[in-house]
Amino acid sequence: MFGKLECPEPGIYPGVPNREYRSWNAPSYSLLSKVASRDYSMAHVKGMMERGSKSTAAMRAGSVFHAALLSPEELDNWRLLPEGLKVRRGKKWDELREANPEVNWMTPKEHEDTFGSVAGMVGAVLANATCAKILHGAQCEVSVVADLTFRGPMGDMTVRVKSRLDVWNERARIIADPKKALSAEPNTFGRNAWNFGYYIQSALYTDVIASVTGLDDILFYFIVVEEQPPHVVSIFNGHDTTQ
Repeated sequence: MFGKLECPEPGIYPGVPNREYRSWNAPSYSLLSKVASRDYSMAHVKGMMERGSKSTAAMRAGSVFHAALLSPEELDNWRLLPEGLKVRRGKKWDELREANPEVNWMTPKEHEDTFGSVAGMVGAVLANATCAKILHGAQCEVSVVADLTFRGPMGDMTVRVKSRLDVWNERARIIADPKKALSAEPNTFGRNAWNFGYYIQSALYTDVIASVTGLDDILFYFIVVEEQPPHVVSIFNGHDTTQ
């Protein structure tokens, strides 16, 4: 198990396990977006970094979809609870977690709900010609660290931040973020982009990559696939999500 680790120097770090990335002691998009919403202070964010976050059913399903699409070898980290172990507490549960720190254990119902439509969603994304171009030659699950300067009421402040890019295609200068959704209809996604702060994500990831590579004119796309058949796929320019 990783405790909190010192965040590395600014740069691009491919191949870093997600658990290790999450242990780097630096704010990420999910935390910074909370500050931007003005519902949380930096003190709240500091506490969240120290405590970590709890996985939800939606987060679990999103993680499995991302793994199936971008890093299928990681699907083995999502397993059914051993027969006879029905609850995630007690001595046997603690021993199981200690012996398999990378594994996410699920009940049969959680497994069915999580994996039920993943194959169809992945197939729909890979069959989309534009998605295929975005993914061709790209790196997946790339960890990036950058020192960014934020302007606030008390003056400028430089903060070391981390980001986990689902897709980084350096040759095409494209960042892409696949998302599963109930609807890939443009107006619905536009509302979600505003409500969930996706515009902050696209801006932050673009700034992070620009900072460490010196590249400009970086494109950002959200690849949105519907959870239910026929798994409609829509692609949105991440820099236009405020419209």
